[in-house]
Amino acid sequence: MSQIVYLNGDYLPKAQATVSVFDRGFLFGDGIYEVAPLYAGKLFHPEYHYARLQRSLAEIDVTLDFSFDDYQQLCHGLYEKNDGEHQSIYLQITRGTYETRTHYFPEQHPNATIFAFSQPLTIPHLAHLQKGIQVTTHQDERWQRCNIKSISLLANVLARQISQKAGKDEVILYRDNIVTEAAHSNVFIIKDGCLMTHPADQFILGGITRQVTLELAKQLNIPCKEEAFSLDVLLSADEVWLSSTTKMVRPVLSVDEHPINGGKPGPVWAAVAAHFIKTITTFCETPS
Repeated sequence: MSQIVYLNGDYLPKAQATVSVFDRGFLFGDGIYEVAPLYAGKLFHPEYHYARLQRSLAEIDVTLDFSFDDYQQLCHGLYEKNDGEHQSIYLQITRGTYETRTHYFPEQHPNATIFAFSQPLTIPHLAHLQKGIQVTTHQDERWQRCNIKSISLLANVLARQISQKAGKDEVILYRDNIVTEAAHSNVFIIKDGCLMTHPADQFILGGITRQVTLELAKQLNIPCKEEAFSLDVLLSADEVWLSSTTKMVRPVLSVDEHPINGGKPGPVWAAVAAHFIKTITTFCETPS
């Protein structure tokens, strides 16, 4: 079965999906995106994803008649037309196509380009997550509006390539010695029994999995702080985790070859990860 994608109101084979070379997403990276999981055909916290989508559109001044129902129908339509019990939906919206290339955009802009596709998604077993990941660190060289889920990801790509060349799974970024996030995930630490993560301000993209992780930790009565911390605190942390929509919550076993918790997953991570997997499993089993 060929992959079916969505483009401007139509579902069609990916080979037939084309956009103009004058689309501002192609020329400028002028657009935003959203990624949401469907477990057993059901969107997981769609209200969170839709709210972030609307915030990003508002931040780049794109007005779009695209309701919460429209969003859910698009995601479910792609799910039904593609293979996989669990899938993630990538949705991208650009400012659209202009006849000429100009940095500014007219007040009356053309219709936005709406593109989406589906990819298979796996609910990991706890034993798989326990294998953990190795990371490196690098200066955060991105712009100062990281809270916009922009398709302009060149700085993230270059940072992630640094970790790839180093044989690591991810790169944790820092700005003025303060840990912000990773190239495509959020960062958590456990320090003296407290779960800490950078505040959801303009210097990070506040992930939905980050939000859910905080909610689940509070359900387990784990103290939580959205508070900035330094590289030194990161390296001295009792535990370090990374979270993302497609990777869930994973323990970091080393940072720049420095072992975390003796190079083993920590007990607080194990409790939260088990609770996360149980939450998703229950979600899948609950009738729509």
